[in-house]
Amino acid sequence: MSEDTAQRTDAVVKEKRAPLPRSVKFTVAILFAAWIVDYIDRLVITIVLPLIGADLELNNTQLGLLASGFFFAYAFAQVPGGMLTDRFGGRPIAGIAMLTWSAFTALSGLVSSFGVLFTIRVLFGAAQAPFPSAAAKILAERTTPNQRMTAQGIVSASNGIGSLVGYLVIPPVVVLLGWRGTFIAMAGLGVLSFFLLFLLPKLRIEAPKPSAESAAARAEQWRQVRALVRNPTMMIFAAMFFGSNLITWGVVTWMPSYLQQVRGIDVGSSSLLLALPALCIAVGIYVGGRLTDKLGGASAKIVAPAMAVSLVAIILMATSESLTMFIIFECIAIFGCGLCNVPVVSVPLKALSTQLSGSAFSIVNFGGQLAGIVAPLAMGILLDSYGYTSAFLFLGVGAVLAIVMAIIAPQSVDAFAQRTKLVAQETQQ
Repeated sequence: MSEDTAQRTDAVVKEKRAPLPRSVKFTVAILFAAWIVDYIDRLVITIVLPLIGADLELNNTQLGLLASGFFFAYAFAQVPGGMLTDRFGGRPIAGIAMLTWSAFTALSGLVSSFGVLFTIRVLFGAAQAPFPSAAAKILAERTTPNQRMTAQGIVSASNGIGSLVGYLVIPPVVVLLGWRGTFIAMAGLGVLSFFLLFLLPKLRIEAPKPSAESAAARAEQWRQVRALVRNPTMMIFAAMFFGSNLITWGVVTWMPSYLQQVRGIDVGSSSLLLALPALCIAVGIYVGGRLTDKLGGASAKIVAPAMAVSLVAIILMATSESLTMFIIFECIAIFGCGLCNVPVVSVPLKALSTQLSGSAFSIVNFGGQLAGIVAPLAMGILLDSYGYTSAFLFLGVGAVLAIVMAIIAPQSVDAFAQRTKLVAQETQQ
């Protein structure tokens, strides 16, 4: 090891041990709050799905389509959203996303037919799609590489907390206002969260304004982005996230319906049973972020064992006759999924430059959200044909896929660079 390399390594170790500075903590807090609102707004439909079905006279396949409609647009707009973020910056793209998704949340409560509601849910998904990469960009611009995964782990835990808050808050609102009024009320949260973006700290390193960039520099960045999108190694990480999220979105979408239709628990009484798994995934995401920093993001050491446990829990959950055991196994499976959220994207985000962080995150997130298309619709079809046991067992396919991808993926920044020579060379700083 050279003297320069040794000095850089010592600096990295010291930085990893240092607490997050105040500006990073403040950035994390703002993004944490914005993500909670993001998840609450998308969670409304899963809780009111049985009510919508009864009101509009829809079967489970149609209800699955409503849930999948959001993810169809959300998934396929991930990469374009990441490219727009890298082009125009995180804060403006996040702001536009917040205002537009709030508008479509409100409109969801004003429709009276399946076709119109499906269209609005698709547009809602397209509106939310740029936000994940914009949030990742905002964080990347205000952190050093060795602060990034700890900070990202805390921010990502907002997904579970958002679900937890949503499951505690939304059912009482539904009882009070009905499913239509709930959509309109929750839209106001998105508008309020928009103003948080004006409180973000200054950039760690001021990025050059687009107007000051040369045409050659912009062309080079777009070339790097296109190379990144085409790189097969990035697809491994996307497939890994698809596998773990297949379980997450399958459970999140159909659990409220299961409790109401099979267990006879009305929407107003289901808050606690829905909130427990949400708390488990939040804890899992936070723990996964800490493990990622300690293990260098090695997915074979985190994702593979977590998904193996989730696979066993899914099988036991699907075949359990006891509601208590069902919830326990559900919590274990969801906790395993939470452990995977940070490590599935850790290696690419550490290996690539900040200028490509939005695009890199969006590629991996595309895989995760693609699961949101498949899980609700596939389970809806299985429910109409076979019932809940078969529908929940189907989710085990995701665990198997994630395990395989976790083992074959590059386990470190150096391994990623060796596997993706073109991308590594193009993104060196």
